[in-house]
Order: sequence, then structure tokens, then C-alpha cells
Amino acid sequence: MPRLESSGHPYCWNELITLSTKYRDLTSRAQLGFTVWDVSCGNDNGLVGGATIYLFNNKKQLKSGRQKLRLWPGKEADGAIPTSTPGKVAKHERGEIERLERLVNKYERGQIQQIDWLDRLTFKAMDKIKDRENLSNDNSHLSVVVSFCTFEHRVAFQESGANFFAPSPVSSTNELVTVWDPEVGRTNPSEHKQLKLARSLTRGIIDRDLKPSSNERK
Repeated sequence: MPRLESSGHPYCWNELITLSTKYRDLTSRAQLGFTVWDVSCGNDNGLVGGATIYLFNNKKQLKSGRQKLRLWPGKEADGAIPTSTPGKVAKHERGEIERLERLVNKYERGQIQQIDWLDRLTFKAMDKIKDRENLSNDNSHLSVVVSFCTFEHRVAFQESGANFFAPSPVSSTNELVTVWDPEVGRTNPSEHKQLKLARSLTRGIIDRDLKPSSNERK
């Protein structure tokens, strides 16, 4: 459901956009482009701007929830890699508004605990900060806000057969059979926990006021 925002009054289409592509057919570099046109002018010169967003983040997880994309004025959405119309603001250009919006996105996805009385105070303070930033920022840009589908659990990208190995052929004449062990080289959780407890016990004898670190409490 797209919505156009600027420092002024936002325009809300409140339209549900359904695409024919299935999630299972997407690649890890799949992008979605948005081009905004002003049809009220009645001619072909009503291009407002465009923005492009990757559907998967750098952890190969499907993006969900509210996404705010910067519109590039006078440009249609570019689907090339790398794109010339990135919707996400570069890290060196992000300010307090972008930081707060990322936290709001996590809040809406349930990644931040909801406390009603504290949330009301927080959102009021955020609105004041946003108004102050808009007044002091002369280079405010248009942005389009879209809401992606949300899921109960995170959706991760995985190519079919990428993490599976074909079994080794076994013959009656083979003296040795190679068996692939997926846990080779990984940390044994039981041994790791035992080592942490042993270290804590040893240090506790020396310093009885010693407290466990944040990693040890996990």
C-alpha cells in the first residue's frame, strides 16, 4: 500500500498491489521498482520520480513491514544492478529521522517490546523531532512509503539443493565408505557450555564478586 510523503501533506493511495511473481521464483538479488507519475497535469511530462528496493537484505532475509524509499526526481525506477535509483538512504546520509524510522519498522514487526504508556510518549517525542528536522532541512526529498507482507517467522533465501550433498556411491567392494558429517568443524554446544562453566568456577574461587559477562549469560 503506497503512500507519498514529503515535508508537506502526504498523499495516500491505500491500494493493494499484487504481483504475479511467486516468492519461490525470486532470486537473492531480486528488486522491486516504483515510479510515481502525476496524471493530473494531463500530459507525458508528469514524471515525479522513481525508487528501487532489494527484496532481500544483506542477510538473505525477505524484507517485510513498512519501507520508506527515497524518490529520485525526474527518473524512472532503474532495475539495473547496481541501480541508479536506490530507495534506501546511504548510511553516510542518514540522520536522526532515518534512525527513528528504522526503529519504528522493528517495532511494527514485533521486534521491540510494546509498552502502551511509554509508546505514546515516545511517538509524541518522535513527531516533534520530525517536525523540527523538516523545518531545519531545506533539502527535504520526496519519499514513497510501501508496506510489504509480514510473516510470523523470518523468510530466508535458499537455493534448491544448495546445502545438500549427493550421497557417495556404496559398493560391496569398498573397504572404506566416506560419510559426510554436516557438523564437522562446528562448535559442540555441550562442550562449549561445559568450558564456560569450568572457567566460571575457576574464576569464582579467585574473585567471588565476579559477575558473568553478557555473552556468558546467553
